[in-house]
Amino acid sequence: MSRISVESLKSLIQDVRPAEDLPAYLAIANGIRSLVLSGQLPIGAQLPSERASAEALGISRTTASAAYRELRASGLITTSQGRRAVLQIPRGGMADFMPLPQEDETIDLATGAPMPHSELLESLYRKAAGMLPAFFSRTSLPAYGLSELRRLVAQRFTDRGLPTQEEQILVTAGAQDALRRVLEVESRRGDSVLVEQPTYPQATNLVTRTGRVPVSMPIDPRREGVGWNSEDITARYELVRPTCHYTIPDGHNPTGLVMSDEARQSLASAAEAQETVLLIDETTTELTSYPDRPRPRPLASYLRNHRLGITIGSLSKIYWPGLRVGWVRACPEVIASLTMSQSSDETSCSIMDQLTAIQVFTNMEKVREIRSAQLRRSRAAAVQALADFLPDAVCTPGDGFTLWVRLGESLAPALCAAAKGMGVRVRPGSYFGFDQSFSDCLRIPLVQPPEVLSEGISRLGEVYARLS
Repeated sequence: MSRISVESLKSLIQDVRPAEDLPAYLAIANGIRSLVLSGQLPIGAQLPSERASAEALGISRTTASAAYRELRASGLITTSQGRRAVLQIPRGGMADFMPLPQEDETIDLATGAPMPHSELLESLYRKAAGMLPAFFSRTSLPAYGLSELRRLVAQRFTDRGLPTQEEQILVTAGAQDALRRVLEVESRRGDSVLVEQPTYPQATNLVTRTGRVPVSMPIDPRREGVGWNSEDITARYELVRPTCHYTIPDGHNPTGLVMSDEARQSLASAAEAQETVLLIDETTTELTSYPDRPRPRPLASYLRNHRLGITIGSLSKIYWPGLRVGWVRACPEVIASLTMSQSSDETSCSIMDQLTAIQVFTNMEKVREIRSAQLRRSRAAAVQALADFLPDAVCTPGDGFTLWVRLGESLAPALCAAAKGMGVRVRPGSYFGFDQSFSDCLRIPLVQPPEVLSEGISRLGEVYARLS
């Protein structure tokens, strides 16, 4: 377990300490939160003692104690008698410590939430509202979700090469709700769950919060859009013998990689050999800047033992994050177990959201066409801006809604911290890993308009020139 020196903490805190007129203890606590979010303070590291921190930062012991108390209350550190405070993932996940929305002039290159197509959004909600009166007499909703929505989701899988029936679909309140349910049914506390590195950080948080142990499955974004290596997959499975493996095979978040047919077959074979359940996240599958390219078959279709393939998805990336509709595709017996696992105090996805989701699936090709055009324009603008303002940076070839940018040196955490002063929010690669890995990388979501992306990247170029 690494220890953070008082000199390092003092230097870092001085760079991020808020300018607002906050109580000193809150300024210190917020500074440490910002450093964790930016990847400059890794989860699992030990902070200096309260006494040492007080002396180094020039504050009273009372103030230092109050700052540590604030961090402890929010779950970001854990302490025990006679031992240093240790940084940890809070019970609620790191999302609790995401920065508040910024002023209008701040360019947000950190958030991956797509902006909706306003006319289409209004149109589909209007159509859904027209369907609503037919449900006024109902006092409850089907636990599995509306039958028509389940049929449409199943048909989408069938059209993509994975024959699916309605009874293989469960509607959930988003992808995270789906993943949590699957983890709780398919594994037990203390079980090892393989998680790709880098990956979507909320998935790692969810694995930890449910009491499972995340184990890294490294992927290499430098492998010309492949990333997953067949030999690495087999070796990792034999070493770890995981209960589950969380994977994003299409438009991988954050790298944009698309898993090759060979890697899909290798992963399926390894999972069957170890009887590991594949938790396949297809939230980004419908997103593409290249609609004319052949679409890969769903990863679950490569499994002979269909019990081991559980696919989750949602409409948050292809349509709008405000529409909290997700789903699970699995064997009927797994769907039944997932449905029964829902406790009585949990609420299912709302009727209005499900009716809107029906309209989205009915118009999915139009939705995909609009989103693909947006992504294509934004990707071209971002790639050009990187060539103009960060010419030494290298983009991973891929698809989806992100660009994974390698800087060539481990400046990403410092670049992201300094970029705030230029009115730009961006995530370092270390935010998407278990530790300080990927500190030479940035993730740039392609959800902003082209002109906003260009301006944001030009500002990053200015900051990078000063740092390097």
